Amino acid sequence: MSLVLLLTLASAPAVSAEEGAFVLARDVIDDSGIGFTQAPNRLGPPEPDIEPPVYQVFQETTTGGACWGDYDVDGRLDLFVTDSYGPEDEGHGRLYRNLGREADGVVRFADVTEAQGVLVKGIGQGCVWGDYDNDGWPDLFLTFSAVDYALQTNVLFHNKGDGTGFEDVSETAGVSGDADDRDSDWSCNAKIKTDDGFLNKCWSMSAAWIDYDLDGDLDLYVGNYVDESGSACTENPFPNPILCNGQPNRMYRNDGGHRFTEVGGLLQVDTNREATFGRSLGVVATDIDGDTLPDIYVANDFDANGLYLRNRIGNFRNVGSALEVDGLGEKLRGTTLYGHRAGMGIDAADYNNDGAVDLVTTHLRAQYDAVYLASEPGAWHDVGNRSATLREIAWSISRWGGGFVDLDRDGWKDYLAVSGHQFSSRPGPVSLAINRMGEAGVPRTAEEVLVSDEDTWRLATAPYWPFGNDSVESWHNHRGAAFADYDDDGDMDLFVTALESHKAGLGRPKLLRFDALGAEPEVDHPDNPARDSRWLRVTLEGTDNARDAIGAKVQVITGDGSSQWQWRSSGASYGGNNDPRLLFALGGETRGEVVVTWPGKPDAPQTLPFDLGSDKGRTLHIVEVESAPPARPEWRGEPVSESDALRLSWSMNQAVDFAHHKVYATKDTRFDTTDARSFVFEGPSGGGRLKGLEGGEWYLWLVAVDQAGRESEPSERMAVVMPESGLLPAPGAVVTLLILVALIIGVRGRAGRRV
Repeated sequence: MSLVLLLTLASAPAVSAEEGAFVLARDVIDDSGIGFTQAPNRLGPPEPDIEPPVYQVFQETTTGGACWGDYDVDGRLDLFVTDSYGPEDEGHGRLYRNLGREADGVVRFADVTEAQGVLVKGIGQGCVWGDYDNDGWPDLFLTFSAVDYALQTNVLFHNKGDGTGFEDVSETAGVSGDADDRDSDWSCNAKIKTDDGFLNKCWSMSAAWIDYDLDGDLDLYVGNYVDESGSACTENPFPNPILCNGQPNRMYRNDGGHRFTEVGGLLQVDTNREATFGRSLGVVATDIDGDTLPDIYVANDFDANGLYLRNRIGNFRNVGSALEVDGLGEKLRGTTLYGHRAGMGIDAADYNNDGAVDLVTTHLRAQYDAVYLASEPGAWHDVGNRSATLREIAWSISRWGGGFVDLDRDGWKDYLAVSGHQFSSRPGPVSLAINRMGEAGVPRTAEEVLVSDEDTWRLATAPYWPFGNDSVESWHNHRGAAFADYDDDGDMDLFVTALESHKAGLGRPKLLRFDALGAEPEVDHPDNPARDSRWLRVTLEGTDNARDAIGAKVQVITGDGSSQWQWRSSGASYGGNNDPRLLFALGGETRGEVVVTWPGKPDAPQTLPFDLGSDKGRTLHIVEVESAPPARPEWRGEPVSESDALRLSWSMNQAVDFAHHKVYATKDTRFDTTDARSFVFEGPSGGGRLKGLEGGEWYLWLVAVDQAGRESEPSERMAVVMPESGLLPAPGAVVTLLILVALIIGVRGRAGRRV
């Protein structure tokens, strides 16, 4: 195993491990069993500044997402990596199963792509795990950019469970990303030439799962990029995104039964309402403003970032520009030129431990990364340009994936970003800014930061990184960065993707295994702040909420009275998702309590104590406490009789109250109308069909059922059901016929009197 090859500046001081530095991380990709190397990108027009001169095909420069998820539910995190098509049709994304720690102490992975049925070829962009059907098995969504030689569009893989593989349900679900799959004034206008003519396809990038309507199942948000083909942006030697029209984003509402309905335009989360729509690259979903309702933050390329906040009645409002988190700022270092920076990577987390979500977006070279520090929930200040450390990172080369994560295990989230050129093969470093707020005298609150000249970050220098063993040759053209404690040792690790180009080996990813807690002898250096740190991992399971509990807030309070906060999120970084489990470094503390605030339940926090005892760390699995049964539903209008069925209608509860409805029917007692007597709940108002009922008078009861399976009080309704022959049973038929005749005579009589 080689030491991590990492530099943030070519001029960084050379300090070797022999001079006292300990090793914080190692690149263990060669020993991991992950044999992935990015497929070579097709070459475009030449670039004179590169030897040999090369441009890459535009769509292939944005690939490189990676996402962590436990697809086989064995307690170990597995990894999916996206890939491009390749000149020889050799590229495809790969699923790696985590085999656990083997006899030699190394955690290894196995390629199970074909065995699990997730092999699909195309220009893969991003991926995200989410259990959209609440069956306990994570499902997988993949995004693609379509071109004439690779027409693959987005794919939804449903996890069949028990490790038996996945099934492609994209056609049924309606989430492929075709331009004609939605009813909206905004459309994807990219013209893809085929043998049958031209097709409109969306260039989908990042995605995030979110239960936006709080109905107990996950909906899907997809960020789309630009219409490259046939637009003014192709007039340059290399397409310039500034000249490209953006494509509208998608929000797919989960209707159950592996079916989704596109509602992005209805909810106004499809564009930022600017002329260019917003060329979206990075997406994160969680509770951003602290009201327990799900929100979305989108990084747009040379356009205003979108911050879509949800209100209590289920609507969204884009407040990115109003709250000044839209990426407006210095476009060029050392100039007064302002505008919207090129937003790429994204994250939403609390880096100063005050209980409010802070935001960050990564940008191109010479554009400082926007770090929005919250002074209170829903109020932010851009402090990225106040940090000399972050400005130095910005000057190196363009940043892509990254975000806030505690890598040195001192209880304070650091900032890491991976770099590379936006369209050529120029490589860049992995840059780490250590959070200094845990040190005495360093400002911590937003007010202190704004009035202080003290830099709250520092570049990663010895003893944190062995610079004496690094070189520029170790840099790659990085894209995705996905954080996870894949080896379950209590500190976060990092998987980094890289593009392959004309230089063989540049597409080899990095698996940076962090050993901040003493897993390696050299980590026992006295300067290591986390040498004796304990840890607590929190996993969440929703019941009233969706099982994944996206947007839940977790506060860990230790015995010394200090607190840390993390939110369960989806998406983030660039084109992927991080560890779905929440990991907290506790220092020397072993006792405390965990407070969970579930989505949609601001007044019902759930508190659990913890005691590590003599353990170094422990995982705490928290299941949402079930609320009271849902409210009684109400019928809407009268049931309608049909020849072979009874169509029912009812009004919808508040979305947070139920997961689905159930109907009971009998002459004297209630029984469950399953199988032939089942119905399908559809849309914002319900409609159902009860088949197999005999003719006659029936009392029907409608109940609401929440995610935990609890039923409301029934709503009663009497109805007459036609027999399957279409004839009413005697003597009911005679009585009904007489009533109908009387009604007709009465109506005619009244009509005659009016004349």
